[in-house]
Amino acid sequence: MGKQIRYEKEILEWRKRQFLLRRKYTDTPPGFRNEDQENYALKQLKKAELEYQKSCEMKLISGYQPSEEIFVGREDILRQVQEALAAKRGPVVLFGVGGMGKSAIAREYLRRRSADYDHVLLLYADDGIFSVICDDCQVQMTNMQYSKDRYGNRNNYFREKIRALRQIAKEKRLLLVIDNWDRPADKGMDAVFSLECDILVTTRMTPTVWGLREGIPVSGFETTEEWNAFLSAYGKTAHSAGEQRAMEEYCRQVGGHPLLMKLKAYAASGVSAGSEERNSYPADTEENSVKFLKNLFSCYSLKKEEKQVLRELSVMPVQGIPVSLYRKISGVSETTLRHLESCLLISCSGNSEEPILSLHPLVAETAAKMFSPTLISCRKMVSSFCDSIWNMWSNTYMENQKLEPYVFALIRAFPSPAAWMAGELERLSTWLWIQGYYEEAERWQKKIMESVEKYYGENHQVTAEMALRMAAVYYNSMESEKADLWYQKAYEILKRCEPLDVRHKRLLFSACNKISRSYWEKGEIPCAEEYLEKAMCYFREYVKLSEKLRFSRVHEESTEIILASLKYSRAKNLAARGRNAEAEYLCREAREDILSVEGEEYRVNEFDTLYIDLLVNRGQFSEALTLAKEDLERALLYRGTVYKDTPMWMERLGDVYMAAGYTEEAEKEYKALLLELSRHFPGRLDWMERVQEKILQM
Repeated sequence: MGKQIRYEKEILEWRKRQFLLRRKYTDTPPGFRNEDQENYALKQLKKAELEYQKSCEMKLISGYQPSEEIFVGREDILRQVQEALAAKRGPVVLFGVGGMGKSAIAREYLRRRSADYDHVLLLYADDGIFSVICDDCQVQMTNMQYSKDRYGNRNNYFREKIRALRQIAKEKRLLLVIDNWDRPADKGMDAVFSLECDILVTTRMTPTVWGLREGIPVSGFETTEEWNAFLSAYGKTAHSAGEQRAMEEYCRQVGGHPLLMKLKAYAASGVSAGSEERNSYPADTEENSVKFLKNLFSCYSLKKEEKQVLRELSVMPVQGIPVSLYRKISGVSETTLRHLESCLLISCSGNSEEPILSLHPLVAETAAKMFSPTLISCRKMVSSFCDSIWNMWSNTYMENQKLEPYVFALIRAFPSPAAWMAGELERLSTWLWIQGYYEEAERWQKKIMESVEKYYGENHQVTAEMALRMAAVYYNSMESEKADLWYQKAYEILKRCEPLDVRHKRLLFSACNKISRSYWEKGEIPCAEEYLEKAMCYFREYVKLSEKLRFSRVHEESTEIILASLKYSRAKNLAARGRNAEAEYLCREAREDILSVEGEEYRVNEFDTLYIDLLVNRGQFSEALTLAKEDLERALLYRGTVYKDTPMWMERLGDVYMAAGYTEEAEKEYKALLLELSRHFPGRLDWMERVQEKILQM
């Protein structure tokens, strides 16, 4: 990607030059007529300069507030961490095999020393440090949010974020705790390690793999006193001399491994001395720890549903998943979760309103090896999750963003989508482009398309349906030419292929409706009307046939929404032919229809696009302004700033201001729009030039 242009800076410089010229040539019409006008212009210019400075400031928003948890011993290691960070010799690394308590030590250090820092970040590096820094949920900053149009790709965004973190580290006391960083070579490692701030890393690898000479090893509890204190903290103490000796022998066998000791403490009553003999593995390697944990799994005689829970949770993000969401998509019983928690195979933490289910990394790794999660074995959970996000279009941006870790977790866990799950897995593509992840949406949908073509062939109803979804990805990425090709391809496949079910008519309707929209956008109204008429015929046939056969229409748009959309499409064609009165009547009807459907508030924005233009043509500026402002607020709430709808409504509001004669307000809106375009859509130079032309015309 070429050098990015800061259009907001150019606009500010242009305003400064404009001010100086107006002050210099007061005897001309553009010049200041009096001192009050000049002072007002100067005040506005200073305000714009301040806003520009704020837009360039990068501040950390995300942070970490440590919560209370049981912690015993490890004082020597905590002292070493504090001394090493004070010495400023670079990253401090806690290393050791899984389950030794490295993360717990890091969290305890945060509890004790977080007040020493201005900012504390606890980052989960299970996907690598490059992904962590680019993750706007883990490292959230003001005036920074990833968009392809602004940064081109993740590499550029990573560099910008590192640059911002470097500046923050120079001005503030910053502590980065990077948890579970288990990669021998990681893209972005050198950039992160070069930050001038305190860095604490936990890993299952030796620091030498990163070129670091030293670290702090974390091993198990070494003394009987530590073991007894540990057991007492969890309310588990031996009741006889025999039990005490058995506990001490077990501690010796596993090298004081805290996680396995915790498991032992909770399962002591069900484990015989004989089974302990058989499970006597030295705990000096990760491999033997996993073997030991596998035997503990078998010792619990896990039921089918319990194994399924471990299988499914092993593919979830390391930070876990809310209990309510997991129970919704898995259907697991509360009894099963309670039993697994009592065995310490799962952890349930957080507040009582939204507890989080998670697996210790060692347990997750072992569960994945033992129970082999696949799309087949996890089909119910994956399918239910995809069904649960079906109404994502009606959710706000922030509501959808809460699902981000789980969408990407499923894509990572099952990188090869199965053709027989194309309908469900496609919803992940839709979620991606709705949230502005256009590049990821295209990549995932292409995989689905290739899988479907290979499995069903090129002339099949499912292939056509996925072609329509491929077109939707491109259309919402504002790549109209590619979208048109895929819409046409889907239509041609549907015309050739044998109907699989009633939905064949529904898909023909969708294809014709989208092709009609494409022709309307190109100004080819006769073609748009032709395909719209076809779409309406196909939809009527679909409704009639589905009612006759009692075909389930779950997870489809309601008939009311579709009929309202068809009215709106007809209104657009009528307006293009100059029949404004008829168009306005249909617009009002469609708008009222959509508002009567509960939970579909955002869709009214689409209907207001033409309706506002028609109001402006009639001189109804007050009503048009009210609607435009409401629609812009809805766009910000439901789609955020990285989706195309928000800047489109900023421009429309500016147009209404201009038509109403409010030039100052129009200019302010256009300039704010240029800032947003330069931040999130720098590749749309045609759009920026159009807005700049409007400013010049004023």
